[in-house]
Amino acid sequence: MNNTVKSAGNSSTARVLGGLQTWLSTGYVGGTSGTAGSLGSTARGSGTDAAFTEAMVKTAVKAAYTAGGTPTILMTTPTQKVNISAFTGVAAQRYMAPANKPTTIIGAADVYLSDFGTLSVVPNRFLTADSGDSGEVAFILDPEMAAVAYLRPFQTNELAKSGDADVTQLLVEYTLEVKNEAAHAIIADLAE
Repeated sequence: MNNTVKSAGNSSTARVLGGLQTWLSTGYVGGTSGTAGSLGSTARGSGTDAAFTEAMVKTAVKAAYTAGGTPTILMTTPTQKVNISAFTGVAAQRYMAPANKPTTIIGAADVYLSDFGTLSVVPNRFLTADSGDSGEVAFILDPEMAAVAYLRPFQTNELAKSGDADVTQLLVEYTLEVKNEAAHAIIADLAE
């Protein structure tokens, strides 16, 4: 989910997979002077942070849908999840309970119904601002168009014993497979 640029590596440097932020350019919604990433080769450039709005979500979902995607997930930081729950109309919703029980006020948005389909609103505690950037991001994702591709599947190797410790190596090579970057969107430079 980060803004790390991909690298093929060499004999002395390990390969690095490009983070999702570096892949998304078609459905980019960002702050003033911000720039989109490019196919894992160019990092997303930070722009001026702005408050998260429903208009941003609508623009991003439309971009992904128009480009052929069928997004079903709106993934965001915990802070932005709270902001989504404050979109107009959410706080006014109430669940009508029988008269002899308390009424439940619905103050959270777990599903967002857009003009182009239903999005599950998923908070991700590991989705943080990049180093040197105070802005946060949100992703509009089509799960069918992204995957983890394994170049070498998980394997374990027993290594030399060190005293009473059993030492095991876990070895894997994988990468982010973005099947169609235009099927997703990113909303960047969100104020905390």
